[in-house]
Amino acid sequence: MIEKFTINSIELDYIFGGEEREIELNFGSVHGDFWGENISMVSAIVGKNGTGKSSILRSIKNRRISTFPYNYEDNTIYYSPHLDYIDNYNFEVDPNDISLDTILRRDLENIIVDEKEPNENGWNFNIKQDLEHLNTSRQLNFLSSSLREQHSVFAKIFEMLKFKIGTVILRGSVKQQISRDSFHNTPNQFRQTIVDIFDKCESEVDNWVKIRRMEGKNVLNQHEINTYIFKRNLISSFLTIVINLMEKNNTFLNEGVIDKFEKSNYTGIELFNFFITNAKVHYNGQAASKAKNVFNPEVLELFEYIYELVDKIQDYNSIKNKTFNAEYSDLEKIHNLQKKIVKHLSNHYYNQKVRVSNFLGIKSTDRKLSSGENALLNFYSVLYERVQGIDEDQIHDDYILLLDEADLGYHPEWKKRFVNSIVKSLPLFFKFSNKQSKIQSIFTTHDPLTLSDIPRENVIFLDKNEEGFTIISDHNIKTFGANIHDLLADSFFISDGLMGDFAKEKIQDLVLFLTFNAEKSIGLHNQKPTGSWDENSAMQLIKIVGEPVIQQRLQSLFDIKFNISNKEALQIKINELQQKLNELNEKNPD
Repeated sequence: MIEKFTINSIELDYIFGGEEREIELNFGSVHGDFWGENISMVSAIVGKNGTGKSSILRSIKNRRISTFPYNYEDNTIYYSPHLDYIDNYNFEVDPNDISLDTILRRDLENIIVDEKEPNENGWNFNIKQDLEHLNTSRQLNFLSSSLREQHSVFAKIFEMLKFKIGTVILRGSVKQQISRDSFHNTPNQFRQTIVDIFDKCESEVDNWVKIRRMEGKNVLNQHEINTYIFKRNLISSFLTIVINLMEKNNTFLNEGVIDKFEKSNYTGIELFNFFITNAKVHYNGQAASKAKNVFNPEVLELFEYIYELVDKIQDYNSIKNKTFNAEYSDLEKIHNLQKKIVKHLSNHYYNQKVRVSNFLGIKSTDRKLSSGENALLNFYSVLYERVQGIDEDQIHDDYILLLDEADLGYHPEWKKRFVNSIVKSLPLFFKFSNKQSKIQSIFTTHDPLTLSDIPRENVIFLDKNEEGFTIISDHNIKTFGANIHDLLADSFFISDGLMGDFAKEKIQDLVLFLTFNAEKSIGLHNQKPTGSWDENSAMQLIKIVGEPVIQQRLQSLFDIKFNISNKEALQIKINELQQKLNELNEKNPD
């Protein structure tokens, strides 16, 4: 656990200035049982924009891996939702850096640069769509995990974030002209069968009209036609990924094993099933009798599951030549089966570890998550992915999570829940089969909604001195359990009131208009109003002011300005109230 951390000002001279001195950060004295089971301490760094909150957090992270050899298996995990393009391009990606910057860099590096097949409209897919599919895959990994399903705390957080309906999209590589002569490294024994599968699927797609049913000029079974074509395209998409795998450099051209397909009258699906079931490879001088299957059983399980799903679709808008819609539970199964297929191919083809693309993309279509919902889900998704990647022999007793404005973009209701959520949920991520690790969390924020859950002793306030350099403030505001409005009104957060600048300037200009005397050419502070005001526009603004005290004061100035007597003012108020009463009676006649 980090209770104190010392920074030499020279390390961050652009924040603390060039004068060399040691700056001590005290992360607090409230720890242990106060935070609940398996949470050692929670601390916050707060300050106005430009005081260096993020830089300090990154400094803590970098200090812990700065000695050679670089300790990327350290117990400090850093998260930031900012896309600020901060990276160290000279070193490998730190797995404990799960910031948006690093995740984006890693995703880009993991995209296999091969030309993807176009959609049914002929449009080519792009990198942005690849990134979307990778992110959706990460979110599905977490949402479908036993961790989320077994703990009630996640039900409260994520119940509304499930994808109810999603789209499965074919993401195979572009299909070049496939012939026996187009292969270079694919085992010789597989080539003719692969060519036959492509040819058969292509001829069947070309003959889709044979299954069409018409009534006059109307097609009665467009959904069946789309399903028929989709199944063949699915096979072709998967095989393009397989060919890419087999075409990678190897020396196993004659070590494939497959029986001859004896059936004379067969469909593309039947031939494909035969290939998936019987394709084997042997290597290192092994006998053909010891050859191992290229594909795992999940391939046919996935294809049969998809066939069953698309056969049930009755709406042709829900099934296209290269896409179909599915419910969330189906997306989970498709996602998990594809993951097993790709992992098997990546690790077992000739016992060589290679990168294999997904051949199916999944995206949510029933609703687009808001930026806040995405931020919340992305945080838990990337954390889950990181923890799943920790090897058993590298598990630490303690983990330190550095969260740089992790509440950015959250709805105010979620900001209020932020600390409570991480205190109750984070230890669950770090419950391993052989150990329960303890968690310390240090987060930055500038939002009082989040800060009201942290004791003052565990808060570091950053401010600026007259020279514009950052200092540790001795601000003594009580934070824990404090009224959020009191925190927000504190001068440390907002030094010039709680009203927006536009509203403030508008109201101030109205005051100038209501107090300005043209004949005497004097007004409040001897200023003239800048706006074009009259009796109607002045009253219109007064009516929409939300603060009652300010509204009443403006009304008084208005009455004086336009010589409205108390009796007249009361009558106007009575008329307004009577109008509201009439409106209510119209809505609720009973």
